[in-house]
Amino acid sequence: MESANRQEHQDCSESALMPLQQVLDRTREAIAWIDRAGMLRGSNAAFRDLLPGAIAPEGQRLQELLPLSRFGQPLLDDHPVALALNGCSAGCDRYEWQRADGLRCLEIEWSPLPGESDLVLVIVRDWTEQMRLRARLDTLEARLHYDARHDPLTGLPNRRHLLEILHRVCGLLRTAERQTIALLVLDVDRFRVINDSLGYGLGDDLLRAIAQRLIDSVQPHDVVARLGGDEFGLLLTEVADVADATNAATQVLQALAQPLRLGEHELFVTASVGIVMVRPDYHNLEEIVRDAGLAMRRAKQAGRSRYVVFEPSLHVRAIAQLHLETDLRRALDQEELFLQYQPIVTLGNEYLVGFEALVRWRHPQHGLISPAEFIPLAEETGLIIPIGQWVLREACQQLRRWQDQFPESQLLMSVNLSGRQFSQQDLLEQIEAILQETQLDASSLKLEITESVLMDNAESAALLLRKLQERGIKLSIDDFGTGYSSLSYLHQLPIDTLKIDRSFVKSIDSDGEKLELVRTIVTLAWHLGMDIIAEGVETPKQLAQLRSLNCEAAQGYLFSAPLDAAIAQDFIEERHQAHRTVSKTQTRR
Repeated sequence: MESANRQEHQDCSESALMPLQQVLDRTREAIAWIDRAGMLRGSNAAFRDLLPGAIAPEGQRLQELLPLSRFGQPLLDDHPVALALNGCSAGCDRYEWQRADGLRCLEIEWSPLPGESDLVLVIVRDWTEQMRLRARLDTLEARLHYDARHDPLTGLPNRRHLLEILHRVCGLLRTAERQTIALLVLDVDRFRVINDSLGYGLGDDLLRAIAQRLIDSVQPHDVVARLGGDEFGLLLTEVADVADATNAATQVLQALAQPLRLGEHELFVTASVGIVMVRPDYHNLEEIVRDAGLAMRRAKQAGRSRYVVFEPSLHVRAIAQLHLETDLRRALDQEELFLQYQPIVTLGNEYLVGFEALVRWRHPQHGLISPAEFIPLAEETGLIIPIGQWVLREACQQLRRWQDQFPESQLLMSVNLSGRQFSQQDLLEQIEAILQETQLDASSLKLEITESVLMDNAESAALLLRKLQERGIKLSIDDFGTGYSSLSYLHQLPIDTLKIDRSFVKSIDSDGEKLELVRTIVTLAWHLGMDIIAEGVETPKQLAQLRSLNCEAAQGYLFSAPLDAAIAQDFIEERHQAHRTVSKTQTRR
């Protein structure tokens, strides 16, 4: 009698659920309900779609319909159905489900059906795609972490990684666990001549060969790094005194002096080496590298192919830097600084969408000074603040002139913000004042900030970015992929655009790994609702690859070098005229 009553009660419960069936069938989550025997008593359309083939699930055991596992081990007593039937009234967990078409990740939640003691409600959510995306993001994050600390050409640790290792080793010095270490900075003599005469490809081969010789010339516990260009760093972690360091430098120079055969060319390479003995009282790692660099430059001045040990007198070079700083301060007042503008175009039809403003310095005695030389100096001295304000004002004024001349255009002006600028308390007020002064709409301005600047203080950076976005200013992460940002934090930043660094684009047509990395970055940008711009596009093959990846826009020498304002104006006119012609042709058709 009791069994009959229970069956009658269960039938009534199922009948009570019938009016909800249509509602449940419209729900995306897979829902089913089972009795206390584990038999499936009902389900919605999403649950039935989850099952393979044309299975009629009702009346079957749910545990057999969904044979779950965890870490490859089948679940029996700890199967969610078993847990539900053995007194665990409610729960939620994730499981593996091996189907013929592949492994699925399911989140299963179970609880008693409200008001019904004989039925258990089961909700199944398919997390497979989310887990795959997470795995891809984890792979990308790990790859970016590695790439941010290694040189892509030689595979050696880069400057950043060397400084991290140096920081750890200096900690051992302060605790007296290690007595003496030395840092050697080595620069290949006349490398530019080799590059210019034999080509950049052979120059890259030469750098790889030099890297291998350096590794072979030092002890296994020492560190060889590429600091940039033709400059290498060697961290000697077990030297007794300066004599040990100079002996090591002699061995390196002798190894490099042996002829190198690259293809049909036999090359003889020399180098200049600066040595600094690292003392416990060094508090700034960059000072250690700087002092070794000063000694290296003294070796070059002394005739190359030699080493020089750093001495305090070498700070004479710092005085020369002071002269350059003085000249840079004057440059702004004497109108020696000027801007060039590199076009940014869409990849679909190469339509001009904007420019990136790039500052240049024409020195009255020394001619054009490389930005790589004066921008770091401006950062170090704080001159980047007035220079940055001038760049922003000049760029906004120029865009406003172009907007007046080409009212049909919707051009954007991209301006780089340095770390020193971004940390100013009144940055927002400065930008608003410049926009008001130049009468430029905020939506026409895009500010570019590097990953490292954003991640130095992520919370305050996010707050400032939101304030800028609230004003209508567009925001871009510059050189994406070269720093190490938290991808899990990226979606919380109000960023409009990711700019793929030129180092990825350079080898996208020859390096499958770089191609996949760019593909993942583009997918990430699309997933986060961000635009994507590729920097440094120089060849048609690179352009074709980027188009195949659905990259939206790009800049680089394939489209145009950075242009003076007058030439950039002609570029705008030519592009607009070309698109007007195309539009007219399409209209006639």
